[in-house]
Amino acid sequence: MFKHYSDISLSLRIFLGTVIFLSALAGLGTYFLYAQAADSIKKSLNLNESIHNKMIAQSINLDLKTLFMDLYLVASHVETKYFLLYRDERNRLDLESELMALSTISGAYDQIRILGNDGKELIRINYNNGHPASVPADKLQDKVHRYYFQESLPLKDREIYISPFDLNIENQKIEVPLKPMIRVSTPIYDDTGCRIGFAILNYLGQRIINRLDGGGHSESGSTMLLNENGYWLASAHPEKNWAFMFEDRKDLTFKAGAPETWARIKTMDQGQFSTPSGLYTVSTVSVTPLDSVKVKVAEHREWKVVCFTSADNIRAYVTPVRLRYLTIFGVIFLLSVLIGLTRARFSAARENNRRDL
Repeated sequence: MFKHYSDISLSLRIFLGTVIFLSALAGLGTYFLYAQAADSIKKSLNLNESIHNKMIAQSINLDLKTLFMDLYLVASHVETKYFLLYRDERNRLDLESELMALSTISGAYDQIRILGNDGKELIRINYNNGHPASVPADKLQDKVHRYYFQESLPLKDREIYISPFDLNIENQKIEVPLKPMIRVSTPIYDDTGCRIGFAILNYLGQRIINRLDGGGHSESGSTMLLNENGYWLASAHPEKNWAFMFEDRKDLTFKAGAPETWARIKTMDQGQFSTPSGLYTVSTVSVTPLDSVKVKVAEHREWKVVCFTSADNIRAYVTPVRLRYLTIFGVIFLLSVLIGLTRARFSAARENNRRDL
Protein backbone atom coordinates (compact mmCIF):
# COMPACT_ATOMS: atom_id res chain seq x y z
CA MET A 1 0.00 0.00 0.00
CA PHE A 2 2.79 2.38 0.87
CA LYS A 3 4.51 1.50 -2.39
CA HIS A 4 1.29 2.42 -4.22
CA TYR A 5 1.16 5.84 -2.55
CA SER A 6 4.85 6.28 -3.25
CA ASP A 7 4.27 5.60 -6.95
CA ILE A 8 1.42 8.14 -7.06
CA SER A 9 3.55 10.74 -5.29
CA LEU A 10 6.42 10.22 -7.71
CA SER A 11 4.15 10.45 -10.75
CA LEU A 12 2.48 13.58 -9.38
CA ARG A 13 5.84 15.23 -8.74
CA ILE A 14 6.96 14.42 -12.26
CA PHE A 15 3.67 15.67 -13.73
CA LEU A 16 3.65 18.93 -11.76
CA GLY A 17 7.33 19.56 -12.30
CA THR A 18 6.99 19.09 -16.04
CA VAL A 19 3.90 21.29 -16.31
CA ILE A 20 5.31 24.05 -14.11
CA PHE A 21 8.67 24.08 -15.89
CA LEU A 22 7.23 24.11 -19.40
CA SER A 23 4.47 26.59 -18.48
CA ALA A 24 6.96 28.96 -16.86
CA LEU A 25 9.23 28.71 -19.89
CA ALA A 26 6.30 29.27 -22.25
CA GLY A 27 4.97 32.14 -20.12
CA LEU A 28 8.28 33.97 -20.13
CA GLY A 29 8.70 33.42 -23.87
CA THR A 30 5.20 34.50 -24.87
CA TYR A 31 5.28 37.51 -22.52
CA PHE A 32 8.60 38.63 -24.01
CA LEU A 33 7.21 38.27 -27.55
CA TYR A 34 3.97 40.02 -26.57
CA ALA A 35 5.86 42.90 -24.93
CA GLN A 36 7.94 43.32 -28.08
CA ALA A 37 4.85 43.23 -30.33
CA ALA A 38 2.91 45.67 -28.10
CA ASP A 39 5.86 48.04 -27.96
CA SER A 40 6.20 47.86 -31.75
CA ILE A 41 2.50 48.72 -32.16
CA LYS A 42 2.76 51.68 -29.79
CA LYS A 43 5.87 52.97 -31.57
CA SER A 44 4.10 52.60 -34.91
CA LEU A 45 1.09 54.53 -33.59
CA ASN A 46 3.37 57.24 -32.21
CA LEU A 47 5.16 57.55 -35.54
CA ASN A 48 1.91 57.64 -37.52
CA GLU A 49 0.49 60.38 -35.30
CA SER A 50 3.71 62.37 -35.54
CA ILE A 51 3.75 62.18 -39.35
CA HIS A 52 0.03 62.96 -39.48
CA ASN A 53 0.44 66.09 -37.36
CA LYS A 54 3.50 67.33 -39.21
CA MET A 55 1.76 66.96 -42.57
CA ILE A 56 -1.22 69.01 -41.38
CA ALA A 57 1.02 71.70 -39.87
CA GLN A 58 3.13 71.86 -43.02
CA SER A 59 0.07 72.16 -45.27
CA ILE A 60 -1.30 75.01 -43.11
CA ASN A 61 2.10 76.72 -43.12
CA LEU A 62 2.15 76.48 -46.92
CA ASP A 63 -1.32 78.05 -47.14
CA LEU A 64 -0.20 80.90 -44.88
CA LYS A 65 2.99 81.41 -46.82
CA THR A 66 0.92 81.78 -50.00
CA LEU A 67 -1.35 84.27 -48.19
CA PHE A 68 1.57 86.48 -47.16
CA MET A 69 3.12 86.27 -50.63
CA ASP A 70 -0.18 87.32 -52.26
CA LEU A 71 -0.53 90.25 -49.85
CA TYR A 72 2.98 91.42 -50.56
CA LEU A 73 2.50 91.03 -54.31
CA VAL A 74 -0.74 93.05 -54.27
CA ALA A 75 0.91 95.80 -52.22
CA SER A 76 4.03 95.97 -54.37
CA HIS A 77 2.30 95.50 -57.74
CA VAL A 78 3.00 98.35 -60.14
CA GLU A 79 -0.70 98.62 -61.06
CA THR A 80 -1.57 99.10 -57.38
CA LYS A 81 0.92 101.92 -56.96
CA TYR A 82 -0.09 103.61 -60.22
CA PHE A 83 -3.73 103.57 -59.18
CA LEU A 84 -3.04 104.98 -55.71
CA LEU A 85 -0.81 107.70 -57.14
CA TYR A 86 -3.00 108.82 -60.04
CA ARG A 87 -6.53 107.50 -59.21
CA ASP A 88 -7.61 107.48 -62.87
CA GLU A 89 -10.30 105.18 -64.27
CA ARG A 90 -8.01 103.25 -66.59
CA ASN A 91 -5.66 102.28 -63.77
CA ARG A 92 -8.68 101.35 -61.66
CA LEU A 93 -10.02 98.99 -64.30
CA ASP A 94 -6.61 97.43 -64.89
CA LEU A 95 -6.08 96.83 -61.17
CA GLU A 96 -9.61 95.47 -60.68
CA SER A 97 -8.98 93.02 -63.52
CA GLU A 98 -5.73 91.86 -61.92
CA LEU A 99 -7.32 91.44 -58.50
CA MET A 100 -10.32 89.55 -59.88
CA ALA A 101 -7.91 87.18 -61.61
CA LEU A 102 -6.15 86.61 -58.27
CA SER A 103 -9.51 86.01 -56.55
CA THR A 104 -10.62 83.54 -59.24
CA ILE A 105 -7.39 81.57 -59.42
CA SER A 106 -6.74 81.33 -55.69
CA GLY A 107 -10.32 80.90 -54.45
CA ALA A 108 -8.89 81.85 -51.07
CA TYR A 109 -10.02 85.43 -50.47
CA ASP A 110 -13.48 86.52 -49.44
CA GLN A 111 -12.46 90.12 -50.13
CA ILE A 112 -9.46 91.85 -51.66
CA ARG A 113 -9.33 95.55 -50.85
CA ILE A 114 -7.28 98.65 -51.52
CA LEU A 115 -7.80 101.45 -48.99
CA GLY A 116 -6.62 105.01 -49.00
CA ASN A 117 -4.77 106.65 -46.14
CA ASP A 118 -8.11 107.94 -44.85
CA GLY A 119 -9.51 104.40 -44.45
CA LYS A 120 -11.96 104.60 -47.34
CA GLU A 121 -12.23 101.69 -49.75
CA LEU A 122 -10.96 102.54 -53.20
CA ILE A 123 -11.29 99.03 -54.68
CA ARG A 124 -13.01 95.94 -53.32
CA ILE A 125 -13.27 92.55 -54.98
CA ASN A 126 -15.86 90.20 -53.46
CA TYR A 127 -15.40 86.47 -54.01
CA ASN A 128 -19.17 85.82 -54.04
CA ASN A 129 -18.81 82.06 -53.50
CA GLY A 130 -16.76 81.54 -56.62
CA HIS A 131 -18.11 84.41 -58.73
CA PRO A 132 -15.69 87.30 -58.11
CA ALA A 133 -16.91 90.81 -58.86
CA SER A 134 -15.72 94.33 -58.23
CA VAL A 135 -17.86 96.60 -56.07
CA PRO A 136 -19.14 99.79 -57.76
CA ALA A 137 -17.60 103.02 -56.50
CA ASP A 138 -20.86 104.18 -54.89
CA LYS A 139 -21.02 100.96 -52.81
CA LEU A 140 -17.54 101.25 -51.33
CA GLN A 141 -17.36 101.81 -47.57
CA ASP A 142 -15.41 103.80 -45.02
CA LYS A 143 -13.33 101.43 -42.82
CA VAL A 144 -11.51 104.07 -40.81
CA HIS A 145 -13.00 102.84 -37.52
CA ARG A 146 -12.51 99.11 -38.13
CA TYR A 147 -9.92 97.47 -35.91
CA TYR A 148 -7.83 96.07 -38.74
CA PHE A 149 -7.39 99.54 -40.27
CA GLN A 150 -6.51 101.08 -36.92
CA GLU A 151 -4.00 98.29 -36.28
CA SER A 152 -2.48 98.89 -39.71
CA LEU A 153 -1.89 102.63 -39.27
CA PRO A 154 1.36 102.30 -37.23
CA LEU A 155 2.87 99.76 -39.64
CA LYS A 156 6.06 100.60 -41.46
CA ASP A 157 6.99 99.55 -44.97
CA ARG A 158 6.86 95.75 -45.41
CA GLU A 159 5.25 95.15 -42.02
CA ILE A 160 2.12 93.01 -41.86
CA TYR A 161 -0.85 93.02 -39.50
CA ILE A 162 -2.49 89.65 -38.87
CA SER A 163 -5.91 89.57 -37.26
CA PRO A 164 -7.05 86.85 -34.88
CA PHE A 165 -8.47 83.76 -36.59
CA ASP A 166 -12.16 84.23 -35.85
CA LEU A 167 -15.66 84.21 -37.37
CA ASN A 168 -16.87 86.80 -39.82
CA ILE A 169 -19.35 89.34 -38.47
CA GLU A 170 -21.95 91.08 -40.62
CA ASN A 171 -24.22 93.80 -39.23
CA GLN A 172 -22.82 93.16 -35.75
CA LYS A 173 -23.89 89.51 -35.86
CA ILE A 174 -21.89 86.34 -36.47
CA GLU A 175 -22.49 85.30 -40.06
CA VAL A 176 -24.41 82.03 -40.50
CA PRO A 177 -23.32 79.59 -41.78
CA LEU A 178 -20.11 80.26 -39.90
CA LYS A 179 -17.37 81.82 -41.98
CA PRO A 180 -13.89 81.55 -40.36
CA MET A 181 -11.74 84.50 -41.39
CA ILE A 182 -8.22 85.87 -41.13
CA ARG A 183 -7.52 89.46 -42.20
CA VAL A 184 -4.04 90.52 -43.18
CA SER A 185 -3.00 94.00 -44.16
CA THR A 186 0.09 95.94 -45.07
CA PRO A 187 0.75 99.60 -45.93
CA ILE A 188 1.69 100.56 -49.46
CA TYR A 189 4.56 103.01 -49.94
CA ASP A 190 5.70 104.83 -53.07
CA ASP A 191 9.28 105.12 -54.25
CA THR A 192 9.87 108.20 -52.13
CA GLY A 193 8.91 106.42 -48.90
CA CYS A 194 5.47 108.04 -48.54
CA ARG A 195 2.54 105.86 -47.54
CA ILE A 196 -0.16 105.99 -50.21
CA GLY A 197 -2.64 103.34 -49.03
CA PHE A 198 -3.21 99.86 -47.68
CA ALA A 199 -3.75 96.39 -49.10
CA ILE A 200 -6.09 94.10 -47.14
CA LEU A 201 -6.93 90.45 -47.82
CA ASN A 202 -9.77 88.62 -46.09
CA TYR A 203 -8.64 84.99 -46.10
CA LEU A 204 -11.28 82.26 -46.06
CA GLY A 205 -10.18 80.29 -43.01
CA GLN A 206 -12.36 77.30 -43.87
CA ARG A 207 -9.51 76.22 -46.12
CA ILE A 208 -7.39 75.74 -42.99
CA ILE A 209 -10.20 73.90 -41.20
CA ASN A 210 -10.49 71.62 -44.21
CA ARG A 211 -6.86 70.63 -43.76
CA LEU A 212 -7.89 69.07 -40.47
CA ASP A 213 -11.14 67.67 -41.84
CA GLY A 214 -9.24 66.01 -44.66
CA GLY A 215 -7.11 64.16 -42.14
CA GLY A 216 -8.84 65.25 -38.99
CA HIS A 217 -9.29 61.71 -37.77
CA SER A 218 -5.97 59.98 -37.92
CA GLU A 219 -5.61 56.22 -37.83
CA SER A 220 -6.12 56.08 -34.09
CA GLY A 221 -6.94 59.56 -32.79
CA SER A 222 -8.70 62.87 -33.45
CA THR A 223 -7.05 66.15 -34.40
CA MET A 224 -7.81 69.62 -33.09
CA LEU A 225 -6.53 73.12 -33.81
CA LEU A 226 -6.01 75.42 -30.80
CA ASN A 227 -5.16 79.11 -30.79
CA GLU A 228 -2.59 80.72 -28.52
CA ASN A 229 -5.18 81.15 -25.76
CA GLY A 230 -6.23 77.50 -25.72
CA TYR A 231 -9.53 77.96 -27.56
CA TRP A 232 -10.61 75.35 -30.07
CA LEU A 233 -10.62 76.61 -33.67
CA ALA A 234 -11.44 73.14 -34.99
CA SER A 235 -12.25 69.85 -33.32
CA ALA A 236 -14.58 66.88 -33.52
CA HIS A 237 -16.95 68.71 -31.12
CA PRO A 238 -18.61 71.69 -32.86
CA GLU A 239 -19.95 73.07 -29.56
CA LYS A 240 -16.37 73.69 -28.42
CA ASN A 241 -15.21 75.49 -31.55
CA TRP A 242 -14.98 79.32 -31.61
CA ALA A 243 -16.16 79.55 -27.99
CA PHE A 244 -14.45 82.94 -27.58
CA MET A 245 -16.91 84.38 -30.11
CA PHE A 246 -19.92 83.62 -27.90
CA GLU A 247 -20.52 85.33 -24.56
CA ASP A 248 -22.01 82.23 -22.91
CA ARG A 249 -19.07 79.99 -23.96
CA LYS A 250 -16.01 82.14 -23.31
CA ASP A 251 -14.94 79.94 -20.39
CA LEU A 252 -14.87 76.86 -22.62
CA THR A 253 -11.16 76.33 -23.27
CA PHE A 254 -8.77 73.41 -23.43
CA LYS A 255 -6.85 75.05 -20.60
CA ALA A 256 -9.90 75.09 -18.32
CA GLY A 257 -10.50 71.38 -18.84
CA ALA A 258 -6.88 70.20 -18.63
CA PRO A 259 -4.58 72.95 -17.29
CA GLU A 260 -1.51 70.74 -16.81
CA THR A 261 -1.83 69.23 -20.28
CA TRP A 262 -2.29 72.68 -21.83
CA ALA A 263 0.81 73.97 -20.04
CA ARG A 264 2.86 71.23 -21.72
CA ILE A 265 1.24 71.78 -25.13
CA LYS A 266 1.76 75.54 -25.01
CA THR A 267 5.50 75.25 -24.33
CA MET A 268 6.09 72.42 -26.82
CA ASP A 269 7.07 73.29 -30.38
CA GLN A 270 6.53 69.74 -31.54
CA GLY A 271 6.66 66.32 -29.94
CA GLN A 272 4.64 63.79 -27.98
CA PHE A 273 3.81 63.04 -24.38
CA SER A 274 1.60 60.55 -22.57
CA THR A 275 -0.93 61.08 -19.79
CA PRO A 276 -3.19 58.56 -18.04
CA SER A 277 -5.93 59.51 -20.52
CA GLY A 278 -3.83 58.93 -23.64
CA LEU A 279 -1.17 60.19 -26.05
CA TYR A 280 -0.86 63.81 -27.21
CA THR A 281 1.00 64.69 -30.39
CA VAL A 282 1.78 68.37 -30.88
CA SER A 283 2.88 70.46 -33.85
CA THR A 284 3.09 74.25 -33.95
CA VAL A 285 1.93 76.55 -36.72
CA SER A 286 3.66 79.90 -36.48
CA VAL A 287 1.40 82.44 -38.16
CA THR A 288 4.25 84.37 -39.74
CA PRO A 289 5.79 84.52 -43.20
CA LEU A 290 8.16 81.61 -43.74
CA ASP A 291 11.70 81.98 -45.07
CA SER A 292 11.21 85.72 -45.39
CA VAL A 293 13.92 88.23 -44.58
CA LYS A 294 12.06 91.32 -45.79
CA VAL A 295 8.63 91.07 -44.23
CA LYS A 296 8.25 91.86 -40.55
CA VAL A 297 5.09 90.78 -38.74
CA ALA A 298 3.63 93.36 -36.39
CA GLU A 299 1.96 90.77 -34.16
CA HIS A 300 3.04 87.18 -33.62
CA ARG A 301 0.41 84.44 -33.42
CA GLU A 302 0.75 80.73 -32.91
CA TRP A 303 -1.60 77.77 -33.31
CA LYS A 304 -1.25 74.23 -32.04
CA VAL A 305 -2.18 71.18 -34.10
CA VAL A 306 -2.90 68.52 -31.49
CA CYS A 307 -3.75 64.88 -32.09
CA PHE A 308 -5.15 63.03 -29.09
CA THR A 309 -5.07 59.24 -29.05
CA SER A 310 -7.03 57.94 -26.07
CA ALA A 311 -5.75 55.14 -23.86
CA ASP A 312 -8.82 53.13 -24.93
CA ASN A 313 -7.82 53.48 -28.60
CA ILE A 314 -4.28 52.36 -27.83
CA ARG A 315 -5.63 49.36 -25.90
CA ALA A 316 -7.89 48.53 -28.84
CA TYR A 317 -4.78 48.05 -30.98
CA VAL A 318 -2.87 46.12 -28.33
CA THR A 319 -5.69 43.85 -27.09
CA PRO A 320 -5.82 41.58 -30.19
CA VAL A 321 -2.09 40.98 -29.83
CA ARG A 322 -2.54 40.14 -26.16
CA LEU A 323 -5.32 37.67 -26.99
CA ARG A 324 -3.18 36.09 -29.69
CA TYR A 325 -0.31 35.44 -27.29
CA LEU A 326 -2.69 34.26 -24.55
CA THR A 327 -4.04 31.75 -27.04
CA ILE A 328 -0.52 30.62 -27.88
CA PHE A 329 0.27 30.29 -24.19
CA GLY A 330 -2.95 28.31 -23.65
CA VAL A 331 -2.01 25.86 -26.41
CA ILE A 332 1.50 25.46 -25.00
CA PHE A 333 0.04 24.94 -21.51
CA LEU A 334 -2.21 22.13 -22.80
CA LEU A 335 0.77 20.55 -24.52
CA SER A 336 2.77 20.79 -21.30
CA VAL A 337 -0.06 19.00 -19.48
CA LEU A 338 -0.02 16.21 -22.08
CA ILE A 339 3.76 15.96 -21.86
CA GLY A 340 3.53 15.92 -18.06
CA LEU A 341 0.94 13.13 -18.12
CA THR A 342 3.03 11.13 -20.60
CA ARG A 343 6.16 11.49 -18.49
CA ALA A 344 4.27 10.58 -15.32
CA ARG A 345 2.74 7.43 -16.91
CA PHE A 346 6.09 6.45 -18.40
CA SER A 347 7.78 6.93 -15.03
CA ALA A 348 5.09 4.88 -13.24
CA ALA A 349 5.32 2.06 -15.80
CA ARG A 350 9.10 1.99 -15.54
CA GLU A 351 8.88 1.80 -11.72
CA ASN A 352 6.40 -1.08 -11.93
CA ASN A 353 8.64 -2.97 -14.35
CA ARG A 354 11.61 -2.46 -12.03
CA ARG A 355 9.67 -3.96 -9.12
CA ASP A 356 8.54 -6.91 -11.19
CA LEU A 357 12.14 -7.70 -11.98
